[in-house]
Amino acid sequence: MATNGKDSSGRKRILFVGSGGKRQTLRLGKCSKRDAEQVRRHVEDVPVAKINGQPLRRVTAVWSKSIGDKLHRRLSRVGLVEARAKLDGAKLGPSLTDYLDSRADLKPATKIVRRLVVNDSNEYFGEARDIR
Repeated sequence: MATNGKDSSGRKRILFVGSGGKRQTLRLGKCSKRDAEQVRRHVEDVPVAKINGQPLRRVTAVWSKSIGDKLHRRLSRVGLVEARAKLDGAKLGPSLTDYLDSRADLKPATKIVRRLVVNDSNEYFGEARDIR
């Protein structure tokens, strides 16, 4: 169960009980009441799914992937989502290779074809190109 709150300065916050049973506060800052309500509905789903060992609802999972970096950082600070990987200094070639190697669900022939795509993109863009 989560509730919306408001500071005396008008900034919105969400109070919720996390998966550890501890009451936590997620500060949203200046936003509309409607936006705060939408965030609250998604925030309610995350601890319930973690406690019950269930997957997140599809709507909440899609929402958590599409939110901005600032809100995502705030959610990760209170343990609702995993922190996003920082891309500062990441290079294109090693990133694509690591991603392809991490895909254990691909068949060997698919990996060969995708390796060709990685090689072509490294040749076109340059392996040392910054990923941003």
